[in-house]
Amino acid sequence: MKRLTRHILLLGIFLTFSQPVFAWDYPLEAGVTFVWFDYESGYSNDALDIRKNNSTDITTPEWDYTSGRNNPFAFIKSQSDRIVKAKFWHLHDDITSMHIEAEDYRDGFGPLPLTEVAFTISSGSGESGTESFTADGSVHFAVRKLNVKLKWKARQVNGVTLTYPINFASTIHDYYVLLAAPQAPMAEPWTEVLEYACDWAGGKSSEASAVAEITKGAYEDFGEDHEYYYNKTHTYYPTIHLTWFLNDNKADCQDMAAVVQVFSNAIGVANITTRRIGYYYYNGNYNGYYFSGYYGFYYKKINPIGWDNYWDSGYWDFHQVGWYNGKVYDATARLDESNPYIAIDQNVNGQYKSDLWDPNVYYYPNYWVPQDTYFYSVVD
Repeated sequence: MKRLTRHILLLGIFLTFSQPVFAWDYPLEAGVTFVWFDYESGYSNDALDIRKNNSTDITTPEWDYTSGRNNPFAFIKSQSDRIVKAKFWHLHDDITSMHIEAEDYRDGFGPLPLTEVAFTISSGSGESGTESFTADGSVHFAVRKLNVKLKWKARQVNGVTLTYPINFASTIHDYYVLLAAPQAPMAEPWTEVLEYACDWAGGKSSEASAVAEITKGAYEDFGEDHEYYYNKTHTYYPTIHLTWFLNDNKADCQDMAAVVQVFSNAIGVANITTRRIGYYYYNGNYNGYYFSGYYGFYYKKINPIGWDNYWDSGYWDFHQVGWYNGKVYDATARLDESNPYIAIDQNVNGQYKSDLWDPNVYYYPNYWVPQDTYFYSVVD
C-alpha cells in the first residue's frame, strides 16, 4: 500500500511539472502596453529628445496601446546597444512571468534579446512593470527616415520553455537617423524639419554630402509651394521664423540660406552659417552721380526658387547663401541658363561669381563684396 501511494504521489508530481509545457501551446492572450525609446536626459542609452514643431513636444512613451499613439523617435547613425523599454499585459490568472524577446524586421537596429518579465496578477489578468531590452545591433550608418517592425515573442511562461515560441504582438515604429548630435538652434530638432532633412540627405554619411543634398532638396522641394519674392522674408537676424515660413508660399534668399543652415543643424552638422554678398556702404560719385548708402550688385539671369523654368536678371541690395567649410551652398536660385545648376561647394569668388554677378551694368554702384557670416541662433 505504501508503494502504491508513493507511485501515485510521484505521478502527481510528474503531472504537476509537465502540464504547463502543453498548457501554453495555444495562442497567448497577451500584448504590449507601452514602448519607450526616449526616456532619460541625454542619449547615451536611449533615443534623442525631439519635438513635432516649435509649440508641440513629442509625447512619450512613443508607442501607447491604450491611446493608439505612435510617435517617431531619432537615433544617431551607427549607435549600438540602444536600450528600449516596454510594458506588457495578459488575460490569464496564472501567469506570473514570461521570457520575452523581439525580432526587428525591415530597417531595425538589432533584435531585443530574451528578457524575463514579471507580472502582477489582478482580477484574472496580468500587468508587467517596465522592462529594459538592450538591442543586439547598431543603428543604420547613414542619414535616413526608417520604419521598424518589432515582433514580440514569448519563449517561456512561468519559467517553462514552450514547445514553440508564441508571437503575441507586433509594433511598428518610424524613426530618424541623424549624422551626429543635433546642433543649436535645432538641438531639439523638429520632426517637421527632420521629415525634409532626412529625406533630402537620405543615404549620406558625411557632413559635406548631407549639406549638398539639403541645399538641392530645399530649392527643389520648397520650390513646389514657395515662390521667390525679393521683398518677403521670414528671417530677421538672428531669428528664422520657420513656422511662418513653412506655412507661407513666399521665400527670399535670407529664408533659403537660413533653411540650409538650420536643417543641417537638425541632423547634426556643426560649423555651418550663412554669408551675405553686397550691402556695402558707398559714399561718392558713381557713373557721374552721387550715391550715399548701402548698395549691392546686378545679377545675371537666374532661375529663382518656385519660378519653374523662368529666368530673369536684376539688382539685389544683397544676396545671402548657406556657408559651409568656406564654400557657397545657395538654395535660392539656379545659375547659368545654358547649363543650369544649383551652387553647391562653390568658391564665392570663383565660377559662382562669374555666373551670378553682371559687372557691365552701371545705373547704381555695382560691386561684388562678400560680407561677414551670419549664424541664425533662434528658431520659432
